[in-house]
Amino acid sequence: MRKAQFVLIRGILGGVVVQTTDAHLDLKVFRDIIEVSFESGEQTTLKIYCQQACQITGFEAQVTKTLAATDAGTIQLIDNTGATQATVTFPAGSTQTTEGVQNPTPFNIPANSFYRLTWSKPTAGGKATVQLTGVRNGNG
Repeated sequence: MRKAQFVLIRGILGGVVVQTTDAHLDLKVFRDIIEVSFESGEQTTLKIYCQQACQITGFEAQVTKTLAATDAGTIQLIDNTGATQATVTFPAGSTQTTEGVQNPTPFNIPANSFYRLTWSKPTAGGKATVQLTGVRNGNG
């Protein structure tokens, strides 16, 4: 008679302890959530480093503080070679919860490399949250 053996894998996801017998060693799909600001002195370029090779598949943004009504705010998704892959533009005066969604052609980021977000607005004022979706390549 064969005895079944189960190995319980335990981890913490979003502050919740998860325990299961059916888990992969790594979670393939991930989401990076980044707060960006169009306020004075807070507009910049941010490098997001990837220790494991991955593919970026989605790019969404949402206004979290109303943009000043003078001009539009722009957020660009840039790959590791410097090529712009997608752009979200919020019109001047965009209010909270205004959304911008782009479906970039999926692009690869090599292990130990990065992708970038750049955000700017000619006249300061407003904030947004960016969500980037990707898939890890390999087993970590």
